[in-house]
Amino acid sequence: MPLPRFALLRTHIHMVTRVQRPAVQPKLLFFKGQPLRTLTTTLPCRSQPLDSKENMEAAMNEVEDLFGVAKDEMEYAEESHGSVYYQEDYDGAKQAVQDCLDAYDGFLKDLPSDELRNEVQAKVGMKIKELKMAFDALPLDDH
Repeated sequence: MPLPRFALLRTHIHMVTRVQRPAVQPKLLFFKGQPLRTLTTTLPCRSQPLDSKENMEAAMNEVEDLFGVAKDEMEYAEESHGSVYYQEDYDGAKQAVQDCLDAYDGFLKDLPSDELRNEVQAKVGMKIKELKMAFDALPLDDH
């Protein structure tokens, strides 16, 4: 059974970012004070209220996407442990985890009822806590 396109894309992106790194650490590029690497996860969040099922699904998909980015960034940091890239990867993971936590907290806050809030917390809350705990387990400084 062939891999889904999404899995192939992630594998390709992972291989490109890891295999083609130069021997010297590149300078970070900035846009409006934000490193370009984390710019995609710091763009403004949804502007639509969570009053319809479609808006709620879109908001939850945003949290899931940020969760995936955070997991990938933590994996990059784990792989670069002991290298000159670790601090950059750690900082990227830290930003990605914070973006995910902020999106999740905002999503919970914007839900129209306590019943929905409790349901989301029961289904997703443990994964979010595990993400935070996994990040907290990363070493602070490699040197």
